[in-house]
Amino acid sequence: MLHVPRIHQPGHVLPHYAPALLGTTAAMLAAFVGLLSSTTPFTMFSDIGQPTHQEVVNVLTQYIDQWEPSVDPLIAVGGVGDIKTSNVEGVMVNGHRYYYRFVNSFSYDPLSRGEAKDYCTVEVLDPGTQFEVQIYQLTP
Repeated sequence: MLHVPRIHQPGHVLPHYAPALLGTTAAMLAAFVGLLSSTTPFTMFSDIGQPTHQEVVNVLTQYIDQWEPSVDPLIAVGGVGDIKTSNVEGVMVNGHRYYYRFVNSFSYDPLSRGEAKDYCTVEVLDPGTQFEVQIYQLTP
């Protein structure tokens, strides 16, 4: 004779393993969501308001160190060639635009193009090296 397990019927008490099953499911879901958020390229912070110094540096460093064409496509700049959008237009962090400039090599940000009148340096990465990068924000 074939044994068929009983299916839970409405009005019956949940099986003894239900809390463990629910806990395991919740833990797996939390782990999956954490995995997705930690592997998303070019993380943008969702809190509205002025980002922290570290948030700005973390986000801009992702654009400086990596290239993800779906997030930061190349744009054609007449007479110059194809350049990462982030280097030309900057990067938004919590609604605030920040720029980066390669100090010792070609860069096409507003400061390098001579279009920035006033700006505030946020951070200088790898200062004094051939890889020096300035992160800045234009000021009104």
